[in-house]
Amino acid sequence: MSSIKTPDTSHLTSKEFENVYEPAEDSFILLDALEIEIEKIQELKPTFAVEIGPGSGIISAALANIPVSDKLTQKLCFVFSCDINLSACQATQRTAHQNNVSSNVAVVCSNLLEGLIDRCRENIDLVVCNPPYVVTCEEELLNVRNNDTLIAGIEAAWAGGKLGCASVTNSLIQILPHILSPKGVCYIVLEQSNKPEEVGRYAETFGLNHSIILQRRAGREFLLVMKLKKLNSSEK
Repeated sequence: MSSIKTPDTSHLTSKEFENVYEPAEDSFILLDALEIEIEKIQELKPTFAVEIGPGSGIISAALANIPVSDKLTQKLCFVFSCDINLSACQATQRTAHQNNVSSNVAVVCSNLLEGLIDRCRENIDLVVCNPPYVVTCEEELLNVRNNDTLIAGIEAAWAGGKLGCASVTNSLIQILPHILSPKGVCYIVLEQSNKPEEVGRYAETFGLNHSIILQRRAGREFLLVMKLKKLNSSEK
């Protein structure tokens, strides 16, 4: 069985982590969920994968390094990494280089897939996202939204707005039906305060099935990884 090697982020300094989200328990639960699902992901034979909000680039580098199968070293898919934080984009590029997958990762500084939706239409087989999920007041969320991509900072990595879903989670769910291929899947990190059951019902209104792949407590947080796919998806 294939496994997912945790990428090396030792090249990133504490100074850089002042502006870039440092890998933490929410990053590692996503890596673990992807490892649980690795055979299903390999069976999908994804051409393109997208990560929304790569931060340090640890997940994108891991995806870019997944082999086609246990017997082949050829890489499974090309990864597009989109982050609103320019510092995170630069960190993701460096992490890809550090882990020898820079030729398999393209980094775009954008809010979600702004300007790329039409090009991605029903072409994306795999989407991953560890979104900002901390419940914050509307003022904090507006401060993030009012910053352009050149000055968006670390707060963009955690400020989730109402129920922790207003900044990225709900917006991503809304575009998934447009970007996922018929067999495509999305893995997204949630925290208990996001009310995962409500997130699941919200996803259903956009024609998406949902299931929980992994859940565990991390200090004061209770984290989950939700899998989303189209109702008519052929993926099991």
